[in-house]
Amino acid sequence: MSVIMLKTLPLAVFLLAAGQFAQAQNQTKRAYEAGIEVVNYNPSGNGHRYANSPANNPAQWVSGVFLRYTPTRFGVRLGGNFSQGTVKPNYDYCADCLTSDITDKELQVKLGAQYAPLKKYDWLYVFTDLYYRRYTSTGDLTGGRCGCLDVTETRTSNGLGLNAGLGAKIRVYKSFYLSPEIYYDVLRARDETTSRDNLNGSPDFTYQETTTMHRPAMRLRATIAF
Repeated sequence: MSVIMLKTLPLAVFLLAAGQFAQAQNQTKRAYEAGIEVVNYNPSGNGHRYANSPANNPAQWVSGVFLRYTPTRFGVRLGGNFSQGTVKPNYDYCADCLTSDITDKELQVKLGAQYAPLKKYDWLYVFTDLYYRRYTSTGDLTGGRCGCLDVTETRTSNGLGLNAGLGAKIRVYKSFYLSPEIYYDVLRARDETTSRDNLNGSPDFTYQETTTMHRPAMRLRATIAF
């Protein structure tokens, strides 16, 4: 008898938890939410960033804010993200490479919409976000084979992007929600890189390029409804 109880206990716990979850989602929901982006995880690592960027880390923690208005199955979304960090380039097998710290900053401003296609499960939704992105990276690089190089490099990038994916709005406690989302991210940006020789005083060397980048990603947001 005890063996049977042990086998059925996990199933009973699962069914009870599923029932509580479904009941929580069926409670009256408030239309407004505000919160933070707890983590944004990009399995490919580099994503929209460039070589030697500290933002290349797969996980970006607590880097954004989020607003959502969902009076019906249709909703409007507004968000923003900011990250900043410093890293030292690591060049393998390079005797003439410059070394120093590189600092980068990234800002994103987002506006989007979401829709719950299943009326019975309106906590499950699809979404799309349009966003503007501003990225800067700068470093005073020194060294080289002769040890006599001193160059300041600055990179700026301005672009427009699109997120599209699937998310869930899960009530955890009273007015507290978690929203896990999986999505695909596409960005088209105009980049400009400037190199300045601080020792010789030669004119700045600048070049421009247009870059299209894309990545699968996921994130988790925590919000309070009001």
